[in-house]
Amino acid sequence: MAKNFKFRSYVKEGFTTDAYFNVVADNKFEWGFDAPNGAGKTRYVIILDPVKKTWYETGDFSRDGNQWFKFIGLTVKKLD
Repeated sequence: MAKNFKFRSYVKEGFTTDAYFNVVADNKFEWGFDAPNGAGKTRYVIILDPVKKTWYETGDFSRDGNQWFKFIGLTVKKLD
């Protein structure tokens, strides 16, 4: 049986997108979507570190799917 994920993102203006979601490796995930009107592609990479209790995520945008530009990077740490 194949394990598939359905992933939908929402923004406050009411728009939604059906995005892809891939498990890249243990504790590493990638999700993304095509921008409306063929404007480009957006992808996010999430890396979890269960020892440090952190979530590191980057977001990239590409107009052509080849050259990517980082627009966000964040680290979230779980406090005890």
